[in-house]
Amino acid sequence: MVNWEQVAIRFANQTGTWEHDNDIAGFLPYSIGILRKISGAYLSLRVVIEDDAVSRVKDANPSFMNGMVLDSKAVLELLREHQYKVICWKTIPEKHNLFSDILQALSTAVIIPVKKRDTYHIVILGWMEPQSFNDFFDDAALLIQKRMQEILAQSKADQELQQRAGHMLAVLRTLPYSLVYIDDDSTASGWANRRATALLQLKEFGFQEPGILPEALEKLREQAINKEQLRIEMSQRLSSSSSKVENWIWSLGSPLNITLAVTCMPVVEQDIIKGRLWIIREETAV
Repeated sequence: MVNWEQVAIRFANQTGTWEHDNDIAGFLPYSIGILRKISGAYLSLRVVIEDDAVSRVKDANPSFMNGMVLDSKAVLELLREHQYKVICWKTIPEKHNLFSDILQALSTAVIIPVKKRDTYHIVILGWMEPQSFNDFFDDAALLIQKRMQEILAQSKADQELQQRAGHMLAVLRTLPYSLVYIDDDSTASGWANRRATALLQLKEFGFQEPGILPEALEKLREQAINKEQLRIEMSQRLSSSSSKVENWIWSLGSPLNITLAVTCMPVVEQDIIKGRLWIIREETAV
């Protein structure tokens, strides 16, 4: 008899090692493989609802079932009938069983619906020998279902966040002026867009190691014809973490020979992000 309490605990532990950076497409095959191994099931697979008409078997073990086609309407009707909860067939029904071709010669089956994005994937486990289910089965099955759902939802959120961050970085990198962000903490690490990377002669754009950006800005300021004035203004204008400076003129001499309009402002976000944003626009030749 399967000890479902142990199955649920081991499943939660083993899927706990799943990294969100992994391709989410691989999670369901990974979790199905774990369930098959720890439950001792002979058969494991998932049925993917591809559209209103076709549902298809994937990740099957035994593998010869891969690609089998089922009627999506019948699959969804079964899920709705059971309110999308885990279905346990202690004895597989002989009549009106849409999975009859899949579950041939098997005695017992467990069906776990899992929603991924906007469609359902139905995880199926089957045993050749009859199985009995203790009182913990319902709780264990719910835990397994929720665990899969939780990881899929979190991974989806992570992917969407990464996409949004990627879009934002793409915009920042292509702005027609130099952007530099420096953390206020002791590391003074930060970020620079492409224009700032060229202006400050950094090795690469994007995130920078601690100390690099303050040093690069200081070197740039030291090239100014009015550097003595800038040193004085630096101590006056940026005397506190809340200080803001706009259109601060840096007149750079050779070899750049350009005038820069510099804006520096504090960046604070819910005590999580604290730093300074430098916006540097090239004005005219000196």
